[in-house]
Amino acid sequence: MTITYDDLNDLIKNGKIDTVVVACVDMQGRLMGKRLTGRHFLGLAQKKISISTFVYAVTIEGIAGGGYEISSVDTGYSDCQLCADLNSLHLLPWSEGAVLAISNPHNFVTSEPLFCSPRVILMQQIERLANLKLKGLFASELEFNLFNETYESASQKHWKNLNNHQYMNHHQYSTHHQYMNISASSAIEPFMRSVRNKLEEAGILMEATHPESLPSQHELNFVPADPLTMADRHIIAKHGIRDMAEVWNDCIFYG
Repeated sequence: MTITYDDLNDLIKNGKIDTVVVACVDMQGRLMGKRLTGRHFLGLAQKKISISTFVYAVTIEGIAGGGYEISSVDTGYSDCQLCADLNSLHLLPWSEGAVLAISNPHNFVTSEPLFCSPRVILMQQIERLANLKLKGLFASELEFNLFNETYESASQKHWKNLNNHQYMNHHQYSTHHQYMNISASSAIEPFMRSVRNKLEEAGILMEATHPESLPSQHELNFVPADPLTMADRHIIAKHGIRDMAEVWNDCIFYG
């Protein structure tokens, strides 16, 4: 669930939380940052940590690109400050003893938010709406492909001909569209039930899950919320589902 800073303070002091993940959202929608001890996080006066701007200048494979204003081999890979948003503290039920603090990157010298941060850009758009006396409401859905493979075994197969749960357990459903077919998703319902319940525990309000067209394809629907809340929930869900899949020795690809 979403918690307050006072809640976090109590949970850390009571020994129920020992890790605070301080992370920003990169250009590919991934969480990038550090895991702090709870004690150290509470001791940070301004709840800021340093991280390299390198994370905003890499490809999806993590390879450094050239020519970026913010960070490159030409200008150097400077640090920025991640400032934890204490209004976006989420328990991570799939990661024992952990809380996530979604953070915004700021320039070390000017303290200005980094212009290329997706979350910063969204906050600027929300401010523009507010100046027009408007508010946004955002309904998000998340689709992914779930395979009965580890990332290692999928890599060894060169990401081709991967096993999916429907094929292994419901062969009759593997050759045609699965869209909304409840029976087609029965094989992975234990996993999807865990996803729904743990996301709800993390404060990610769900409407439903259902199978999509392909045998391995599934969709999550979230309860609408304001744009920043919905964007945070979407990112946390992506992070959490991937972590949960690894525990089940499965792998996930987002489309």
